[in-house]
Amino acid sequence: SLWQTAADVWLVVFAVTFLVTRCGMYPYIVWSAAVEALEFVDNSNDPRAYFGGRYLFDEMIAIGLLGVLAVLQFFWAYLLLKVVWKAVQGGHAEDNRSDDEDDDPAEDTAARKKD
Repeated sequence: SLWQTAADVWLVVFAVTFLVTRCGMYPYIVWSAAVEALEFVDNSNDPRAYFGGRYLFDEMIAIGLLGVLAVLQFFWAYLLLKVVWKAVQGGHAEDNRSDDEDDDPAEDTAARKKD
């Protein structure tokens, strides 16, 4: 249908935007925070500085969290590309996540045994 085609086109547009910004530009931001920031911040006189006076502990935590987010974004990009590939191959992109968070296989088994 027309709406499904429009949805698939917008999915591809979103995927390209996501890949360019999150997988292309964001790693540079992480690198810049870890490397280029040293040109502007001098922690050499701070007794709390690590790695030869370069980083403070909170800076290391922040850069580490930026790195974790980068890894997550690459994982999300992988999932997104799987959905886009399916849509491009002629299938339709669909949300496979469960709507019911209360599903517990143990409860289902117990309910069947009662019947």
